[in-house]
Amino acid sequence: MKTALVQLGEQGLAKHVLLCVHDEFVIQGPPAEIDKITEAIRTVMEGQLGDVPTVADAEFAGASWGAKYAPKESDYDSTTTGADKRSLLV
Repeated sequence: MKTALVQLGEQGLAKHVLLCVHDEFVIQGPPAEIDKITEAIRTVMEGQLGDVPTVADAEFAGASWGAKYAPKESDYDSTTTGADKRSLLV
């Protein structure tokens, strides 16, 4: 993670990293640059650990972190009179 952050800094992209949690970065950037930023992060995060390849993936959360977890129409189960499925698992 430290190496990846240094490499992002060398590319001028470390300013977009808001948070590092375990093995992932939470980033923020202008919508026009998101593809460039996520591709750079994917590139520096992928590699090899000995004989094991490491694969990185990027996911766009939306305008806010909460938008990623907002209920969607598909989250509702008609057999429970519209109750949110996630609330039933708690």
